[in-house]
Order: sequence, then C-alpha cells, then structure tokens
Amino acid sequence: MNETNNNIIPSVDKSMQTKTCVIYTRTATQTGLDAPNSLRAQESLCKKRAKKNGLVVLDVFEDECESWLSPFREGLNGMIECLMRKKKEKAPVDFVLVSDMSRVSRDILDWLIIAQDIESCGTKIRSIGCDIRMSNETLLYEGTNLLIKLYKKESVSKRIKAGMESKKRLNNQ
Repeated sequence: MNETNNNIIPSVDKSMQTKTCVIYTRTATQTGLDAPNSLRAQESLCKKRAKKNGLVVLDVFEDECESWLSPFREGLNGMIECLMRKKKEKAPVDFVLVSDMSRVSRDILDWLIIAQDIESCGTKIRSIGCDIRMSNETLLYEGTNLLIKLYKKESVSKRIKAGMESKKRLNNQ
C-alpha cells in the first residue's frame, strides 16, 4: 500500500520559475513624447529587454521633471515601497530595470544608497545595457561607467563655468 504524505511540498526549481521585474524611468525635464530619452522611450526600451529575457513586468514607476537631486521622488519612493511590500508577501521582485543607471541618480553615493535599498528587498537593479544574469565583473563595469559619466558631466560643467567667468572678467575690463 502506497501512502502519500500531504505535508510534503514538492521542491521547486527556482531557475524554472517566472522572473519578475518593475521598470523605473526618470526625466529631469519635460521632454516630447517621442524624444530619445522620454519616459515613453525609456519604458519601451525596458519592456523590450524584459521580453527578451522572459521577465514579467509587474509595474512601471516614473518621475517626470524630477532632478536626481529632488529629496522626494514619488516614482522612486513608490517603487521601493512596492519592493518592500512584495518582499513581506514572500514574493520579491527579481529585478528593477532602468534604461541607464543615471536614471536612478547621477551621484554615486546617492546611487549606492538607493541600490542598497533595492537589494535589501531581494531585488537586483539592472540597466538595459547589461545582461540580466550580471556577474560581479559586469556590475563593476556598470558602476565604473556611471562614475565616468558623472566625471564627464562635472568636468564639462566646470569648463563651462570657467569659460563664463573668464568672459565676464574680459567684459569688465
């Protein structure tokens, strides 16, 4: 006689489960709907990457006309609240997809804090330019790429300010 134990839960191969993601988009200015960095364009790129990787998009969070300096970004904070809620429900979101890591923040310390908040929910943050199954080396590349972008932006800003000050001095002579 074969007895079945109803208390035994079959093991589930996590690699076979459907992976989930949320998308985060941000613009600092109001862009046209068809602009290359518009919220719609960012969302479209992220959805294509999700589909390519077999990810189910659960939600899209956006911040329009929000600088990364804004102390309260409704979309970003709403996304983190969603990630925390899903973790408490024992159904953590697998990934946050962004078109570019600078959409999260252009400040490396701020970016690291936000990334830590996301990771503490059991969720990985990925840009569409990298493989979802990112290795530590690829993550290092992403971080280095962000640092280079930040350095270039700051460098250009300093050159513009220096040029403006130089021009102002010449005009005052």
